[in-house]
Amino acid sequence: MKKKDNPPLITVALRRTTFYIALFSCMSPSYADPPTISVGTSAVPAAPATGVQPYTLEKCLSAALHNPHSTARSGLLVDQARRHFTIVHQELRPSFVLSGRAIVNTNPAASQFVAPLTGNVASSDAIVSAERARGSIGVNYILWDAGKRSFQVQAAKAGIASALASQHADQQTILQTTSVAFYTLLHADRALDAGRQQVQAAKDNLKDAQTRYSVGTVTRSDVLTAKSALSNANSELKGRQIERDTANAVLSRLVGTPPSQPLTLVATTSPDWAEGTSDADLLDKAQRANPQRLVLEAQRTQDMKQLAAIRAGSKPVLSVNGEAGWIGFRDINPPNAYAYQPYAAVSATVSAPLFDKTRQQAEEEEALDAIKLQDAALDQLTDDLREGLAIATATYANAEDQIAIAKETVDNAAEAYQFALDRYAIGKSTEDSVVQGLAMLAVARDKYEEAQSNRDTAAQNLRWIAGLDSVDNSK
Repeated sequence: MKKKDNPPLITVALRRTTFYIALFSCMSPSYADPPTISVGTSAVPAAPATGVQPYTLEKCLSAALHNPHSTARSGLLVDQARRHFTIVHQELRPSFVLSGRAIVNTNPAASQFVAPLTGNVASSDAIVSAERARGSIGVNYILWDAGKRSFQVQAAKAGIASALASQHADQQTILQTTSVAFYTLLHADRALDAGRQQVQAAKDNLKDAQTRYSVGTVTRSDVLTAKSALSNANSELKGRQIERDTANAVLSRLVGTPPSQPLTLVATTSPDWAEGTSDADLLDKAQRANPQRLVLEAQRTQDMKQLAAIRAGSKPVLSVNGEAGWIGFRDINPPNAYAYQPYAAVSATVSAPLFDKTRQQAEEEEALDAIKLQDAALDQLTDDLREGLAIATATYANAEDQIAIAKETVDNAAEAYQFALDRYAIGKSTEDSVVQGLAMLAVARDKYEEAQSNRDTAAQNLRWIAGLDSVDNSK
């Protein structure tokens, strides 16, 4: 009777073999492709949620740059620097003062007055001021101050450049972080999809074991093994779902969407990297494009102008002052009558500050120290870029090697799993061997996906360090 039931069981096993081969050929990459791998459409869920638009990499980058939670601070710093420049620049222009005053005379001798502008003279022992009101407009203009104000204006202008460079650096960081988050979620989607297929394979495996057990060709141990494999696959799927949710939350925060809203990504080509570029050329490109270097150079320029303004502050200042207006006074001819007379005055003033030599020297040394710090930071940045390029290049090369190794591992695991299926189909192997083969193939596939993810991250880091990806902040 068992011999009579064998053909259907073999048919079931062959069908399952065909299913698993199709399953893992779908999960595995196309090995005919070169090592620079495209992401592939398997990373994208079958259908996006209703009303939710899928996100491309370009859409994520644009949304991140326009996310006010990420860019508000740097924008405010730019506005602050521009307002400071406006204030400092006003110092180059003449200053105008409009003034007026009124005098109430409570002197008992106020019955006698003098009107000096009309020539009327009272007795010398009873002369009091005849002025009762005055209105005037005054102007002051600094003709020469050893360039102090000009240096302050140039320092403020450099402050704007520094703020813009900082904004540019922040934008570059946002773009780089968003790009890495995009590929992380993309690979998490692929891993989750592979986990679901693993669960489905474990379910089919359990169903097949139960069918075989019902006809007595396998023991209960095979069924229990299949159940354990299904439980492990479900547990692994849960972990991958958590990883996917975490990656989704990170990208959602960057693009400004609710973390609870699943993002649907559109598969994109993995970031490419032009190999063969010399280390010297890479370092030169990295230095010219690095936004932090632009920040440090702008800050150094600002410190240089501040130093020049400090030194100019110890020099004399030549200014011209002018005043014109009307004086109202109480005349004695006729008595108690009011008269008004215009007046104008021009004067030149030379002022030399009485300063503390020790204080000025300390201010100059403080400014020089700030410049030296910027120079040291620029040198350190060059060393950091050189080290970062070396590490990123080595990481990229290692990831490429890992992809080749993982590809071979997947091929070997697929062959071993097929061998286990063939032996199980003719009764020369156990369910445990099939489960182990399936698990080994899943692990190999995960290693390949991990190597692919590492390669994408390394390529993206190389592109950012070398300045191949940037945002135009010149406007």
